[in-house]
Amino acid sequence: MLLFYTHVNLDLPNDIFDTFLSILLPATKQNILAFKQRKDRWLILAGRLLLSKAFEIQGLSLNLDDIARNKLGRPYLPHQEIDFNISHSGNYSLCVLSKQGKVGIDIEKIRNVNIDAFRKYMTDDQWIDIIESDDKLKRFFYYWTLKESVLKAEGSGISGGLLSVENSPDGVYRKGKRWFTKEVLIDSDYICHVASDSPFDNNLRLIQVDLFNLPKISDRTENITKSSRKGW
Repeated sequence: MLLFYTHVNLDLPNDIFDTFLSILLPATKQNILAFKQRKDRWLILAGRLLLSKAFEIQGLSLNLDDIARNKLGRPYLPHQEIDFNISHSGNYSLCVLSKQGKVGIDIEKIRNVNIDAFRKYMTDDQWIDIIESDDKLKRFFYYWTLKESVLKAEGSGISGGLLSVENSPDGVYRKGKRWFTKEVLIDSDYICHVASDSPFDNNLRLIQVDLFNLPKISDRTENITKSSRKGW
């Protein structure tokens, strides 16, 4: 499993945005430009480019035009044994690729929110853990990203029911199905989770890509020895 991520400088001039946007297909451009906020456009553009770059780095004969959506709007690659998911928050865009079943990812910048407004999305045990934590906001986003990553892997999104993602001593479950989750450190000011319907087996690799400057790739591995760039 591979996690590609990039830090986005949101102060880059508009002509750089336009240059990168111009290489995308019309439908993808329209999707990006449908967002009103400049920040959202940048992050979504970065996510699309990151996925395309991930295909290239891994030597996959795929492009963004190959992506389809299921009836719930979840993107997927038809006739492929590869699943992917994208997330963004703050100054980061990420995408994860897996050959081992469904995968979902969510990242959130830790920021001030009224956590009481989100009580209904937490189980009693999760809520107690949050309010008894020394860092309530960090613990809140821990559970929020965990839940979203599971729902995104499943393909139901938030509408699928955040409350139904539960913790137990032997793992994370939604409606009786077990999901395997892993917290990933991207930046100390962010919380990120990856979810899969298959065990990770210590094979999650992180690859940082500099999209908007000179091509520069750094590679680090979570819990396993560093291997070739194409290793999954």
